[in-house]
Amino acid sequence: MERVQHLKFFGIKKFPKKRIKSLYILSNCKNFQMDRKKFIASLSLASTAHISSASGHKYMNRDRRDRLQDSVKKFSGFRLAHITDPHIYPKNQAPEKMANALRHIQTQKEPPVGILSGGDSIMDALGASKEYTREQWKLWHDVIDTEVKVPFYPCIGNHDVWGWAMKEGQKNGGDYGKKWAMDELKLKERFYSFSIENWEFIVLDSVYPSFKSGSGYTARIDEQQFKWLENKLKSINKEKHICFLSHIPIISFCPFFDGMNEEKGKPNGWLVPHEWMHMDARRIKNLFKNFPNIRACISGHIHLQDSVEYLDIKYFCNGALCGNWWNPNHPKYQEFGPAYAMLDFSNTGEVSCTMTPYQ
Repeated sequence: MERVQHLKFFGIKKFPKKRIKSLYILSNCKNFQMDRKKFIASLSLASTAHISSASGHKYMNRDRRDRLQDSVKKFSGFRLAHITDPHIYPKNQAPEKMANALRHIQTQKEPPVGILSGGDSIMDALGASKEYTREQWKLWHDVIDTEVKVPFYPCIGNHDVWGWAMKEGQKNGGDYGKKWAMDELKLKERFYSFSIENWEFIVLDSVYPSFKSGSGYTARIDEQQFKWLENKLKSINKEKHICFLSHIPIISFCPFFDGMNEEKGKPNGWLVPHEWMHMDARRIKNLFKNFPNIRACISGHIHLQDSVEYLDIKYFCNGALCGNWWNPNHPKYQEFGPAYAMLDFSNTGEVSCTMTPYQ
């Protein structure tokens, strides 16, 4: 029932069975005529009973209600796929499985107009030799160059960066750091933006060096990038909707469960590692408050899945394309197996995210 699916997309989660049936029949009746205002009003009343804001109020705010009404009048928008954490490497048929995932994405009944790639493209370069890093990137290109038929928008993941976890004497050379990854991903800049219809997409570099930790990185954006972001947000037309893509989540719930973080924090409580979520989330959140046309932030990194709505912004932390790092015996990482996300963007600012298994 296509009509019912569109209603679900715009936040209407429950409908009486009789109403669903009647809507389906009416939408397929060529001679059906109805008072448009009454129809829109009935949808709005039904939706407010089932949509809650982040602050716990029963009814959604006026801005969201108006956007919902506009969306019901005439649906228009586009679809993007989001793949993250493929961690391609030469074992466990990872290249073949990744190729299968990309074919699955692009042969859907309603295929995406582009693919967002969320980083950790290869298994690891942080502590890998040049030879092994080169082998991983070759596998990446073998799959991507063959299978991807739509525009492709990548960002840098922590495991894409070469050498940060090496010993001090090895941290040198022209390929050291992010340069190698940028060359492989064909990125002129670490962070950038692009537009699709009336949406502006901002791709962040969320990986910052931290040599005091064994991982070699922490989750934040540097000052150069933050100043660029401030100016970029100010320059965007207020009528456009904004979506962010980063590897590491800005705000997320599932990092609490990536490891025994309640045990690590004893006796003071939970301890979420600095690599798991943006350490500068408060600063970014305060910046976002000045731009009410920011609608969503998309990320990966954790290999778990969640959806958080905070201050009218949706934060989607999507699961890994590789699941449990391509483990053939235990494909799920905790409760989440290999999957990609389908993201539907309406021209009125609504975003829907659906995780899709492909194996």
